[in-house]
Amino acid sequence: MNKKNLAILVAGMLFFSSSSVIFANNLTKQERLIGKTRYETAVEVSKVGWVQSKTAIIVNGNSIQSALCANPFAKLKNAPILLVNNNSIESSTKTELKRLGVDNVYIVDSGNSISNKVENEIKSLNIKVNKIVGNNIYEMSTNVLKEIDKIKKVENVAVVNGLKGLSDAVSIASPSAIHNMPIILVSEENSNNSSINFLNNRSIKKSYIVGGNKILSDNTVKKYPNKERISGSDRNNTNAKIIEQFYKNKSIKNVFVTKDGMNKENALVDALSIGVLAAKENSPVIISNGTLANSQKDFIKNKDIKEVTQVGGGDNQKAFEDILKLKDVDIRNKTKKISLIEAKEILKQAVPGSNVLVCYYDQDDNKYDSKVIKDNIVYEVEIDAYSGKIIEIEKDDDINNDNLNVKNISLDKAKSIILDAIPNGNLMYCKYDADDNEYEAKVVKDNKTYEIEINAFDGRIIDIDMDDDSDDNDYDDSDNNQNNSDSNANNNKSIISIEKAKSIMLNKVPGGKIVKFEYDEDDKEYEGEIIKGSNEYDITISAITGKILEYEVDTI
Repeated sequence: MNKKNLAILVAGMLFFSSSSVIFANNLTKQERLIGKTRYETAVEVSKVGWVQSKTAIIVNGNSIQSALCANPFAKLKNAPILLVNNNSIESSTKTELKRLGVDNVYIVDSGNSISNKVENEIKSLNIKVNKIVGNNIYEMSTNVLKEIDKIKKVENVAVVNGLKGLSDAVSIASPSAIHNMPIILVSEENSNNSSINFLNNRSIKKSYIVGGNKILSDNTVKKYPNKERISGSDRNNTNAKIIEQFYKNKSIKNVFVTKDGMNKENALVDALSIGVLAAKENSPVIISNGTLANSQKDFIKNKDIKEVTQVGGGDNQKAFEDILKLKDVDIRNKTKKISLIEAKEILKQAVPGSNVLVCYYDQDDNKYDSKVIKDNIVYEVEIDAYSGKIIEIEKDDDINNDNLNVKNISLDKAKSIILDAIPNGNLMYCKYDADDNEYEAKVVKDNKTYEIEINAFDGRIIDIDMDDDSDDNDYDDSDNNQNNSDSNANNNKSIISIEKAKSIMLNKVPGGKIVKFEYDEDDKEYEGEIIKGSNEYDITISAITGKILEYEVDTI
């Protein structure tokens, strides 16, 4: 999907996170580097890695290839990588250049994707501009290779498919920077003969071919000297092979976790500037779309890891948490604290004047995925479900005034979705609300009334509220009177058992699975989280009376 990042500023809201904590009973620290946009993520990386720097590397935030090739050069210069737009520089990037005290930048670019306007804007900050550029990605990578060789003799190179192997380039970026190993970009149509000719005049010990035959055929790389292929069955296993090859020490200072671009190639942007920071710490980058490969888990299990850092939010959240679990670290920010109603309020502040099309909870990544529309433009918004911070705002160029059909779901389809959510329920009514672009329905089942809202744009369940029309089957008024009497005498004596509490919850959600259960001593309450099908149920019951106090249903 063709999307462009937007720099949407929201007064009074904090959009980035660079926080860490160390637990007394754990040896591994956890940290997050999450910016509102790729540009601010790069700034956060720079802040962590450099107190000051006279030099900075500038690349186009939409040019993944340029940024990845720049990593080994940036390491030689001990310089952060900062991102710009084609025709402008983000204010946060300018501020970071000033904070660092930069007086010299290198623009790494292909195809003139950075305009003279940007170059002049940098010069206006009294910063000297140098350029390492090429007419295309292949020429650009060759010219970076030559610049690196001028500073330090090149003995090893990494060869990557610059069109289909960008996730492999992310994996090799840190080792390339550590070992002064330029990244050479090729494709099935272009073996990059300029780089081959240059290497043939050097004493190259290894040409690491990164990726399998489907990504890089033997024919494409046949002319590269002293070839050694590093590959796995997919991008995640290739990532594991790379980190196994280049990080053999038992002790690892840090593991950086970023998205692998499996769901969308554009998601790799968070990793653009992390390679050089990882190299400074002699640490690997693990890529994931949510689930770690077994080979990645094996690497984690066999290492003593001092720190785990999540770079960017979203799809890598589960992998980040899985690594912490493997190292027995208590996970921060893993539970949902922001309700659906609160998430919608945040959306209204993030894109003022917009209408919410979709807002649903993504349990795996602990975030709300949303779509809003304003002035016939659709924006995709991700919200951290723990803190309420905006992870990302993007304009969806595929949906606009010409092709947006707001009411995509028919009445019959809406009824079908409702009855799937409440099996064997009796549908009392289902009507379309044009103002909110929603279907509103009421279903009765087992003396319980459910009010349901469905988004008419794509059929997602927005909300389910339940009104219990009868006393709870597990609760009796006489028990309540007795329990209240006992409570006045001594609360601790009247607390129901854990087994009883769980039974009450599961009777509310037959066939569900309790995934979280805890006792709140202060409030004398049991709190549970149950998963059944595509729904998540949050239930709070009185530990004294057994009465259900709160009942919330979200679609996951």
